[in-house]
Amino acid sequence: MAQTIHIVGAGLAGSEATWQVARAGLNAVLHEMRPLKQTPAHKTGHMAELVCSNSLKSESENSAPWLLKEELRKLDSLAMRIAQQTRVPAGHALTVDRDPGGTATPSATGMATRSSSKPLASPTTSGSTSKAAPSPNRAE
Repeated sequence: MAQTIHIVGAGLAGSEATWQVARAGLNAVLHEMRPLKQTPAHKTGHMAELVCSNSLKSESENSAPWLLKEELRKLDSLAMRIAQQTRVPAGHALTVDRDPGGTATPSATGMATRSSSKPLASPTTSGSTSKAAPSPNRAE
């Protein structure tokens, strides 16, 4: 029986973690309170919503933000792929359109979500079960 990895929170980190676990061929369940429960910071029910700023900071080589993004790109980060697809002009920063009309949301890239207000310990907890095909860019 395959073990299931439960990830709590569909922010940038939780969404990326779920993607990476699924890409590795493991079962992942992503638990998210939205859209059933909103916060003042969130404007949508979408996963990986940017809430404070639409900038992922500098793309200038050898800066700390650039290095982090380069590492994420080398790991075939879903968040970085979506950021590139939704990029808007902003000088040296990687800045994204927060509402690209749903064209680059996680559901459009193969991830779906079901919200659950059930406790994580429950054996009937619902969430997003993800199984992703290996990326065509990834060397197997």
